[in-house]
Amino acid sequence: MPHTHRNDPCPCGSGKKFKRCHGQFAGAAHHGLSVADGGLTQDSFGPSPTPRREARWEVDLLPLPITIGTDPDARPVMLLVMGDGYVLHQQPLNQPPSDPAEVAGILLRGVRAVVDRVGFWPPVLAVRTPALATALAAAAGSVPARIEAGPLPEFDDASRGLLAFLGPGLEDRPLGLSSPETWKGWGLSAGMIADLFGAAAEYYRARPWRTLADDDLLRAACPTGNQWTVCILGNGGVEFGLALYEDPDDVERQFMATDPRHAMSELRGMVLSLTFGRRDDLPKVMRKEILAAGWTVAGPEAYPLLMALNTPGGGVTATQMADLRDILRAAGPVAQRFEAEIQSAEPEAFTWTDSGSGVTLSLISPPFLETDLWPLPITLSPALPTGPSARPAAALEHHDPEALRQGWQGLLIRFHHQLHQELAPATALRHARNVVPFLSFLAEVEEIPVEAVTEYDLRSFFYDWAHRQASGPKASRSSLPVSMKRFFRFLDADCGLECPWAWEILADREVYQVRQETWPGGLGAKAEMEDWIEELSLDLDARLFLPDHAMANGHEWGATMGQEEYALHRELRRRWLLWREEVIASGVNSPPEVYQELERRQRAWELAPHPGHKGRSPLEVITRERNRAKPR
Repeated sequence: MPHTHRNDPCPCGSGKKFKRCHGQFAGAAHHGLSVADGGLTQDSFGPSPTPRREARWEVDLLPLPITIGTDPDARPVMLLVMGDGYVLHQQPLNQPPSDPAEVAGILLRGVRAVVDRVGFWPPVLAVRTPALATALAAAAGSVPARIEAGPLPEFDDASRGLLAFLGPGLEDRPLGLSSPETWKGWGLSAGMIADLFGAAAEYYRARPWRTLADDDLLRAACPTGNQWTVCILGNGGVEFGLALYEDPDDVERQFMATDPRHAMSELRGMVLSLTFGRRDDLPKVMRKEILAAGWTVAGPEAYPLLMALNTPGGGVTATQMADLRDILRAAGPVAQRFEAEIQSAEPEAFTWTDSGSGVTLSLISPPFLETDLWPLPITLSPALPTGPSARPAAALEHHDPEALRQGWQGLLIRFHHQLHQELAPATALRHARNVVPFLSFLAEVEEIPVEAVTEYDLRSFFYDWAHRQASGPKASRSSLPVSMKRFFRFLDADCGLECPWAWEILADREVYQVRQETWPGGLGAKAEMEDWIEELSLDLDARLFLPDHAMANGHEWGATMGQEEYALHRELRRRWLLWREEVIASGVNSPPEVYQELERRQRAWELAPHPGHKGRSPLEVITRERNRAKPR
């Protein structure tokens, strides 16, 4: 990895000094980790056992913070195939590809090596991203394994063990971080790198950070069809450059973290970070490379350095490099030309297309900018329960509230029994009693079983119903978040019902307390109560937990509803949540795009024959009910 002095700004984009950021582990990569003769051997990490036939396999490439003495242009990675807790296959590669299809080919060869050895395919083969899953499925053709995209816990554990083997402290290194010692190490043409250097020099001379702060984010739509969230670095006067985020939520994770090492490890999407530093900060081989090529540099303090995070194989494709080049060209002059508009306009009001690069830039609100109590969702995430006991579709079934109450009585008894083994009797009883209102809310208000609980239900209860129906001592109400945390852990560990979205909500005790203290209550506070309820409704709507108010015929769902309309709207609310999950699972998570598909599905449902109403559509049923209710 390129060398950075201890007191220099860290090239990760955190704005902190290198010694207080990645310098704590990066130094180990420069002492004793150079490999003289072609890298690590394939059998460096012991034998490869035979996994159980039902075990899930994971496969990916791990960028390695080592240098190859005989190949300064190397970008070393380790191919690992994991299964059943074992390393089934490992292979070091010095110059892996960057294109997802080519990376998928390498992953497939590693998997086939294991299949040839053990004689069977796994039931599930997991890779990290949807793009790799699609490419791997295309490369594999018809194989008996189901290819999935998602987290790779076994791969990550093995990777941290491998990094710890390579050097002290390297296990804290972000697993997807890549920065070869030369620009040639990215595997791109000299002409493309020369173009990037030229664009970087123009950007540096324009100094857009004088107008745009780190949290003045830009949305960039590139001619390639890709979109990036762009962060201009340098307004704080510590580090200068630009960072591109594939996942807008990663910007929030980066900015809000107190420890950048851990923050980078939590970033989910691809990140490209180009920062500027002194010539002497670069590795000697890179300095010689730039001098020999004659690439344009804006000044002695403006040598560009590129880092990639979470890209396939730790590489950068020609398309991504073109995006970076074009965004540098567009973002440099944008601040100078439109300084007044940027500083005065509402974020959504400023959009500009650079004629030279073809990039369209839009000034957007930072994703961590709060509207009153809750952050605005920039991208959407799953909100249904998972695990062997999850039955989200059960919310569409008719359930008798009394039967649901009887159903959770046994669950509550088991929960209290577990608490009694861990806590003092009075404390265990208080926690068990605290979750009764939540279970009653699911049974009597939402009329769903616990196995169908969603993020919408938890937010509705935690920020609304728990305070409107508050009773009992204040100490019990204040301890509700802790009680609910214990209950959701119990659902996960003992019932096989996983609700990963619950933890962030239940950790939000400050907002819970604000909602508790601001609940107006009483019959004489109607306006204040409506405002209090509306505050949460706006947040639920922004997260796309609520169906569209409009109907297919141009009318709206009623503020007060007849019996049939109410039952249909309840069904629509639950179908909407199921549809939302399907759309996000398809790889679409931008709120406008998700909403567009959900609205289409709602319109189709409103107009389609409904099996519960003798083939009449929901719209026809509601229209007839409303007509019957009109005074004659």
